[in-house]
Amino acid sequence: MTKSEMTTRLRPAMLLGAAALMAMTGAAFAQARSTITVDEDMLQRSDARALVVTQLLEGTVAPPAEIVAIPQPQQPVVALQGSGPTETALLFPVQFAFGSAELSRSSMEILDMIADAIRSDPMLRSARFLVEGHTDSVGSWAYNKTLSEQRATAVADYLVARGLSPTQLISVGYSWNRLIPGLNPRHDHHRRVEIGRLE
Repeated sequence: MTKSEMTTRLRPAMLLGAAALMAMTGAAFAQARSTITVDEDMLQRSDARALVVTQLLEGTVAPPAEIVAIPQPQQPVVALQGSGPTETALLFPVQFAFGSAELSRSSMEILDMIADAIRSDPMLRSARFLVEGHTDSVGSWAYNKTLSEQRATAVADYLVARGLSPTQLISVGYSWNRLIPGLNPRHDHHRRVEIGRLE
């Protein structure tokens, strides 16, 4: 077999390997963003609303791209240094029960504060936001895609009930495509929602 023939035969395998690597590290690209965690502890801070406003005004998140199924990750995703856009978002640990899209009471209290923060700022009142739902890697990709969409929709619907306009919000579910780097793919911290301002 000549070198040219060998290269021709290996190229599809190399391309598939590169595609798999990009798919598995896709979470790192999504995580190249500045986040603050909006949780029950933050609610106790006197400057909580101001922090949320500042974070949402600091930068934007990229609009949702086409979401394709990726292989089920078996080990923690490694964060790539210097990859991805510079984005800012609110990391919102919704504390969904396993396999559920129902908001907890504590999550509702956090969303009340976020809605209040958005309504309090003239720039944010007219801004548009992306509400991203995420899951861990337990179950099939398709199941988690639906579940992540349901979680994002639950958050968006709650924000609308608290005074935001439906036209301000775009909800999207990413299944396990955007795991938090460094964590076991099955870790419950992946069950989260992130909210960012769209340009």
